[in-house]
Amino acid sequence: MSHNVIIGIVVLLIVLSIIFQIMIGVLYQNMINETDNMTATDNQLLKQCKKKFANCYRMNGGVTNIPVFVDKFINHLRIGNISLISLQHWSGQLVLFSVFVSGMGIYTGITRGDRFISLMPYYIISMIGLYIYFGVASAIDITGKKQLLKTNLIDYMENHMVKRLELLPESMRMADMTEEELGFRKRRTSIGGSKTSGNREENAVEDMEPADGDILSEAADDVDMTARAKAAKTSDAAKKRMAEKQNPKDDAGHMGDDELEMLLREFLS
Repeated sequence: MSHNVIIGIVVLLIVLSIIFQIMIGVLYQNMINETDNMTATDNQLLKQCKKKFANCYRMNGGVTNIPVFVDKFINHLRIGNISLISLQHWSGQLVLFSVFVSGMGIYTGITRGDRFISLMPYYIISMIGLYIYFGVASAIDITGKKQLLKTNLIDYMENHMVKRLELLPESMRMADMTEEELGFRKRRTSIGGSKTSGNREENAVEDMEPADGDILSEAADDVDMTARAKAAKTSDAAKKRMAEKQNPKDDAGHMGDDELEMLLREFLS
């Protein structure tokens, strides 16, 4: 492999590592600028963060540890299918690989008996490439931008979004929820409610069965006694009527004795 090809590979690796650093820095900087007006932001990543935070707040009755939530969100940021953390690691690995390729080029030139002057481009390109890479990384300051983005998101969620969610009526919260979340919540509520009501009904039946049996038996006894008393009264009245019809003379005799007794009382008085 010729020196020009090896030098071209080294330059390409250094350029890719610097591009990855710039891409990460630009993404973080755009998000930091958008956090100044989170309410009306058009950034899709920040909109997803707000929506996810609101859903977690509603489903869990509040988010107790907002910094952890923000850390998880930042760590899951992606460009396409590649996370920013992986992209940052690849950037560093590409720089190291460029240095390794330069070393292989120098070794190849030495084994072929090339002079030191012909090997100087490897040293120069490696030194310039490393300087540019670390200079760009220091200017972009990915770690500082990441920390600033985290601070801005925590401030917005704790001081603005949480208060709005607490004041938001339940009807509005339900309206903002997606159909899938509403269906899941309804299914969970119906399952819990059916189990609870089923247990309550079983307990109520078990508790009421003896009492209902006692009440029914007592009512039956009362009805039986009332019927017997009515039957006894009816039979007595019927016997008296039959006796009056059969012995009319006795009734007259009794009436005469009463009148005689009244006359004797008037005479004696």
